[in-house]
Amino acid sequence: MTANPSGVNYSQGIAQFAALFEPAGASNAAAQFLAQVAPAGSDVLDIGAGVGGTSFALAAAGYRVTALEPDAEMFAVLLSRLAVRHELHELVTPVPRPAGFHLEKKFDAAACFSVVHLLQPDERVALASYAARQARSGGAVVLEIPVVSASRAATAWHCVASRQLGDAVVEHHSSLQPAADGWWYTHWKFRISLGGLALHEVQRSFHWYPMPVADAARLIASAGLQVAAEFGACDRTPFVPGESRVRLVVAHATHGRHHQSEKR
Repeated sequence: MTANPSGVNYSQGIAQFAALFEPAGASNAAAQFLAQVAPAGSDVLDIGAGVGGTSFALAAAGYRVTALEPDAEMFAVLLSRLAVRHELHELVTPVPRPAGFHLEKKFDAAACFSVVHLLQPDERVALASYAARQARSGGAVVLEIPVVSASRAATAWHCVASRQLGDAVVEHHSSLQPAADGWWYTHWKFRISLGGLALHEVQRSFHWYPMPVADAARLIASAGLQVAAEFGACDRTPFVPGESRVRLVVAHATHGRHHQSEKR
C-alpha cells in the first residue's frame, strides 16, 4: 500500500517497516505486469511509487523509471534504498511530488498501483487524468482500481509475514474491517521481538474505498481513457464483475478528452 498523492504524510511511521516486506525483483507482480505492457527499455512513470519496489524491479529489467512519491516518509525510504543500488542510479529518477506535477517528459507507460482506492472522488479523476496526460501518443495508462466484490470479507488480526534478522523477529500483522458508506479499513501492525519479548510495535489504519464497477467505468471515461484490456490481478487473471477484487485496466488516452487536473 502506498501513499496518498494529495501530499500528506500518509504512512506515518510504517514506511521503513513496510519496506522490509516489499516484493522485490522478479517477485514484484506489478513490475512483471508492466513488463508485458511497455516495450523493453522504455520510459515508465510510476505514480505513487511508495518505497520503490516496483520502480526498482522495472529498472533492474532495463526500464527508465520516474518514481513519483509525495509522502515524505515513503520518499525518504525510497531514496535510502536507491542509494545502495548503484546499478540503478542512471535508470531511476525519484520525484517527491504528487500526481499533477508537470513533467516535460512523456512516457511509454504511466502506471498507478495501490493508490486510487485511498482517494476522494475528485482526486481519483485528477489522478487518472494526470496519467493520461503524461502518457505519450500510443502509450499505455495502467490503473489498479479496487472494486466492490462479493469475495471481500472482514478478516481478524493475523500474521501476514515475518522476517528473522539475527536474533530479532519482525512480524507484519493485518486485519480488514468494513466501514460506513462502502468504505473499508485495513489495519497494519509491525512488531519487533527478541526471544519472545516484544520490543517495539507500530500500528496504522488505512481508510479506503472499493469502487462499484459502474463508478470505475465512469472514472476511466472521465479521464478520457479508452480501455484496451482489463484483468482481475497482475497475473492477468480475467476480470469478473462482482467477483474480482481489482479491476486492472490497460488503457490509452482519447485525444482531446483529457480531464484537466490542477497542478500541485
